[in-house]
Amino acid sequence: MVDSSSIEVNRRAKRAKTDRLDADKLMALLLRYHRGERRVWSVVREPTAQEEDARRTHREIGRLMHERIAHTNRISSLLVLHNLRPGRVGGRTWDAWWKDHCMQVPPLLRGEIEREYARLMLTKQQLNALELERSHAVAEGAHPVVAQLAKLRAIGPRGAWILDKELFG
Repeated sequence: MVDSSSIEVNRRAKRAKTDRLDADKLMALLLRYHRGERRVWSVVREPTAQEEDARRTHREIGRLMHERIAHTNRISSLLVLHNLRPGRVGGRTWDAWWKDHCMQVPPLLRGEIEREYARLMLTKQQLNALELERSHAVAEGAHPVVAQLAKLRAIGPRGAWILDKELFG
């Protein structure tokens, strides 16, 4: 599959860009490639279903991290509306802080914050479960490349997992 936007065009001159012209240009590029010019375009290998499935874990972890940040930011923003600034939303001291300050917030907003906090806790729970699952898989020896990369000083277990699944996998 070739992206039509990757077709070489003269950027200085105005020119028509129709499907027929694109097809002619693609045909010329294909002929050049088969004659031995390897720099005409990049050939990409489609990952297998197993390789793509192996990438699901860290991609879901990334989504959950973004979701966790969104929940904490939303709670902080709602509290700032009433000039309340907690230290860290969802941290160790959150429950005590919220117990002390929840009465300063109107009841409907209090309910919204508590529901948002419940979603934050669910996100954290799912994130912890996935990270635990990943670390158990590495500890059991199911991913030797990840274990080797994690031994390097500059690469931690998360980075090693991503390198193995996205780059080397």
